Amino acid sequence: MTTPTTGLDEDAECLVCAEPYGDTRPRVRVDTRCVGLLCLVCLENIVRQSCVPIAVATAGDDEVQWGQLPAISCPFCRLVLDRAVLELLPLDPVLVDTAWGLDRGRPYYRYAGGDWQPYGELPFAAEANALPGMGVEHLGSLYGDLTLMPVLNDALGDQVDDYNSALFHLGNLIGAGVPMTAAQVEEWRCYLQDAANRVAALCGRRGDVVNLVLAVPTEVLDGHVARLAAMTTVCLRLCEATDETVGVLTDVLVATPCLRLTVPDLEPIANLLGETTSWFQTAAETNRVNDELSALWVDLLLQAPGWTAATARVEARRVLQTMEDIDVQRCVSQLDEVHDECAAFRKENTYLLSVVATIRQVLGVG
Repeated sequence: MTTPTTGLDEDAECLVCAEPYGDTRPRVRVDTRCVGLLCLVCLENIVRQSCVPIAVATAGDDEVQWGQLPAISCPFCRLVLDRAVLELLPLDPVLVDTAWGLDRGRPYYRYAGGDWQPYGELPFAAEANALPGMGVEHLGSLYGDLTLMPVLNDALGDQVDDYNSALFHLGNLIGAGVPMTAAQVEEWRCYLQDAANRVAALCGRRGDVVNLVLAVPTEVLDGHVARLAAMTTVCLRLCEATDETVGVLTDVLVATPCLRLTVPDLEPIANLLGETTSWFQTAAETNRVNDELSALWVDLLLQAPGWTAATARVEARRVLQTMEDIDVQRCVSQLDEVHDECAAFRKENTYLLSVVATIRQVLGVG
């Protein structure tokens, strides 16, 4: 190993920059076989420039240019510099480590105006491979809604499909080893970011609907079932009333409250449900059933105190038939289904928003 010589003749000039000797630009000869003198600034620049590929003579077509990392050599004698020698000089140690850590036999390529890329590491490949898909296996309710907010869910489904299709196409490009220009990479980044933002926005709109529906607690829906069961049970028992039991059963009837179904008010967000929603028809039918059932039950309670066993049996059968005719059970089931559907929508939203968060993280955006 040659020991570097520094602080030589004050009249000596750096053969690269031709700057005169000074405290800030001391001269150095890094090999006794070379007569060239370099200032430390230029020597460090030589090491730094060796980390940037240069175009080789066998460049490709008009678009793609091939390159290699230059040797870390003296610009005068072309001798390769000795790392051990440079480590004795006050050069940036991180720069020296970086320069000697690079594989100088590896080819590089770039498009006109683009950055150099190691061949075999395609631009945007790491990000593309890290981007998650939006698994449709987690979105069964999204694609199955035909009643509550089909327009909104169709729009969300289309955005999910568009994102997944774009990701599939991008994966094919990367898998085929097709390099992209910087402009193409930016175009992909913007498209995927916009797609994720559209999914998030639609999840937010769907969440507004879900929050209003789920504001009715599950306990209330369970109460619907229990109250309808109580009304049905007392009427069935009255259908078998005798002179001995009619009094007790009438007391039970009077103590049994009438079912009134709780209908979420979605009028404030009617625009989110879309023109094809059947919700408002369902809500109107349910409110009509509430009114008819209430009138039926009030009339029944007014008559009950004077019933004979025979009258009780006739009236109980009439009430049961009316409850079947106005289809109370169907209204109860419809409210349960909408509630369950919105619970599934909320779960899907949570999943989709977690995917969007990962996409933004991979793309490096907020």
